[in-house]
Amino acid sequence: MEFLDAEATKAHINVDNAQGSVFFPGAARIDPALLTHGLARVLRTQGVTICEDTAAGHIGKNVVSTNRGPVTGDTIFVCLEGYSDTVSGDLPGLAGRQVIPVFSSMIATDPLPTSAWEDIGWEGRECLGDTAHTFIYAQRTDDDRIALGGRGAPYAFGSGLPGDGEVPAEVVDLLRTRLSSLFPDLDFEVAHAWPGALGVTRDWCAGIFFDQDRRIGVTRGYAGHGVTATHLAAKTLLDRSSGQPTPLTSLPWNDHFSGRWEPEPIRWLGIRSMHRIFTIADEWEAITGAKKTSLLARFGSRLAGLHE
Repeated sequence: MEFLDAEATKAHINVDNAQGSVFFPGAARIDPALLTHGLARVLRTQGVTICEDTAAGHIGKNVVSTNRGPVTGDTIFVCLEGYSDTVSGDLPGLAGRQVIPVFSSMIATDPLPTSAWEDIGWEGRECLGDTAHTFIYAQRTDDDRIALGGRGAPYAFGSGLPGDGEVPAEVVDLLRTRLSSLFPDLDFEVAHAWPGALGVTRDWCAGIFFDQDRRIGVTRGYAGHGVTATHLAAKTLLDRSSGQPTPLTSLPWNDHFSGRWEPEPIRWLGIRSMHRIFTIADEWEAITGAKKTSLLARFGSRLAGLHE
């Protein structure tokens, strides 16, 4: 959910039998594929060459080695997020386990019939989410499906990547169960499932870096907030590369060091344990009707490096 302006963040709260909801009227949703293709179309009209099916390797001053030959340039920006480990080089903000890929998976139902939407009453197509520690996010699509996402299996040993994009069956079942809990009377089939890799730092905070001598810039660590953060980060990198101080270059995420993730297997055990702790905390808080965050969840937050 992305807020559009200050007025939009004035919440309307309804409480019924200790069950609460918050409505933010100024939210927006996007189709990321349309956004990507639209951006590519605009860039090509401006003379930019986009090299698809090209694997970058080592990055050094003025040159990026690829599987199709070297690419040279006066200034190089590295914006790979969860895929940052696929390149090498002493890169600012990336060296030494500073960012890892964390997965978020989604499912989409078959298109629902008109009768189902009449029962649900989702005419406004609002963005939907919850405040669980293992939170979900959902929306009604333009072709009348429900698309719902969540963490599921958040991390692969050794900072593994999604590969062919297949979602484990247990994650699909988990997301299907979460959707059923929101709409218990809804009869639906899961038509599609896919994962994505987020770039996450040890303190879950983003950072922007620029090596003036080598003219290499790096931005990383959006942790799932890249729709809006990428736009601001791009403008900040351009200001950093100009060498002139601006209001953007003084923002606190410039040169923010987030610490380093633990080596394996400690990293894998810690992240999997964190996710399990949050799952148990959600179940406990739901059973007990807790009015505040449980001690178990607070412990999980400390383990994760999240700021309370």
